Amino acid sequence: METKKAIEWLRAISATQKDSLHGNSLADRKEALYVAMYKLRKEIPNKPHIFTDHDRFDKNGCPKCYEDKGRNEILYAGQKYCSVRGQAIDWIRDDRGEK
Repeated sequence: METKKAIEWLRAISATQKDSLHGNSLADRKEALYVAMYKLRKEIPNKPHIFTDHDRFDKNGCPKCYEDKGRNEILYAGQKYCSVRGQAIDWIRDDRGEK
């Protein structure tokens, strides 16, 4: 199953949960589903966040670190995952031939 489809499926399940199913509380089951969706989202590769460092050089940063905390975690060419957040990185060139 594709990751995006799995997230949609989990979201639909969390919306239809009943209070007394399988003896677990509704809040616990929904929390488990949200954790699963959060982890799955990190597996969808995102393009690096480009930022300029204090020496005025462009650097590649983790898009998730920047989005969540405003941090510019440096990524190195070819790095598959952010070492802080675990976000998958998409290094495929865009239409202009740039990374």
